[in-house]
Amino acid sequence: MRTLHALAILAVWLAFGGRARSDDAAETGARVPLELYLKGHAAGDGEHFRKAFHADAKIQGIRDGKLVARTREEFAAGAPGKPICLGTGSSECTH
Repeated sequence: MRTLHALAILAVWLAFGGRARSDDAAETGARVPLELYLKGHAAGDGEHFRKAFHADAKIQGIRDGKLVARTREEFAAGAPGKPICLGTGSSECTH
């Protein structure tokens, strides 16, 4: 499941690649929280999630086959505090 999540994040990153497709302010504004969200996963740093989401955000997802909802703070607190090894979901890379 974590591998699928990591691949989805990688696909989004490759699709948008950090390069601006236009100078449109709305597109640029939408890119900022997306990049912060991706940085949060890549770095394992909850502070990026706090900056990406509104203070009143409810983040929903599937965990152990059940729909769960967390506040921004709960979601950010789940960050491991160090980078995640892509494809393993672990902070320990063996390759």
